[in-house]
This record gives sequence, structure tokens and C-alpha cells, in this order.
Amino acid sequence: GANLQDHVGVNYTFRGKLPTLNQILRPWWGKLMVGMQYMLMRSGPLSLSMNNAGGFFRTDPAAARPNMQLYFQAFSTVIPKSGERPILTPDPWPGFSIGLSNCRPSSRGEIMIRSSNPRDYPKIVANAFSTEADA
Repeated sequence: GANLQDHVGVNYTFRGKLPTLNQILRPWWGKLMVGMQYMLMRSGPLSLSMNNAGGFFRTDPAAARPNMQLYFQAFSTVIPKSGERPILTPDPWPGFSIGLSNCRPSSRGEIMIRSSNPRDYPKIVANAFSTEADA
């Protein structure tokens, strides 16, 4: 389980003044509507990528390739409380998110078997941002 690599990112959420996908995807009838739209016509919000726009850039002009990704999402989601399962539930207000992540993290973590009991959760050491280049 060594050499775990993850693209840890951060999302910034903004409240909008114009309608976003939140108003369509939050109510149960909206979920039903877009589900049917996708099943019948292969179109609508469920046929889109989560990231509607984005780009790549370098944090060091001397770098050969971009190392960061910036992306835009035309919706925002409720942040789960501690102990809750993270489900993509749209916020109750018009919102959108702008995210940023490292494309080439140098930090390495590991996932290890905790015990011989198959019901025990594995030991996960993410070790994110453990190198100066990632921080």
C-alpha cells in the first residue's frame, strides 16, 4: 500500500444572484426530471462534466509543464457535518464553485492493512502536503 498519490484540492463556493444548477438539482422533482431527461434523451445536467470550465497553469514560470488545475462548477454543494457521508447535495441557494488542485503532487502516503480482521478499516496515511513543493 505504499506510494499513495492524491490530487488534493480546495473548492471555493460562492452565492450567486442568478439561477444555477442548484435550483434544478436540489428538489426531488428536479432530480426526477433531469434523470428522465438523461435516460430518454441523453441530455441535460447529468450529461455534463462536473467541471464546466477550467484550465491549467504553472506556479513557476520556469516549469516545463503546468502543475495546477483551476476548474469551475455551475453548482455548489452542502458541506457535510463531521461524521456524515459526503453526498453531492446542492446548496439551497444559487451557487457555484471554483476549485484548485495540484496536478503533480510529490507527497506520498500509504494504505496499510490494520489487522487480520477483514472488518477492520485499513490504516490510511494520506500524507498530503508533506513536501515543500506541494505546500
